[in-house]
Order: sequence, then C-alpha cells, then structure tokens
Amino acid sequence: MERDILILEDMRNQYHKKIGSYPSNIGELISAGFLKEIPREPFGKKYFIKEDHSIHSSVVKKRMELFID
Repeated sequence: MERDILILEDMRNQYHKKIGSYPSNIGELISAGFLKEIPREPFGKKYFIKEDHSIHSSVVKKRMELFID
C-alpha cells in the first residue's frame, strides 16, 4: 500500500508540474494520462486525495514511518 501511495504522490506532483494545479481526485490523474488505472487498495477500499493534496487510504489512517538509528 505504501508503494501505491508513493506512486500516486509522484503522479500528483507530475500533474501539478505540468498542469499548474493539483488534481482534486485520483480520476483526474487518469483523465490527464498520468495513470492508466487507480491502484487497488489491498483491503478492498480506495485511495483518495484530501484537501491538502495528500493521498490516503480509506482504511489505513496512518502512513508508515521510517525510523533510522
């Protein structure tokens, strides 16, 4: 799931760079040709873009965190 979110964030950023605004939903990434299809969320739900342009799963509320010692 984290991999899918990272891909969606990359596509969102490419969209922003090319179009000049952020997509309001993941469907806009498909319409603009940045994605062929919406990745399947592993728990059967969906990914979405929040008002702050961040991408989330409708099931998992907290993203993975990387801790480095």
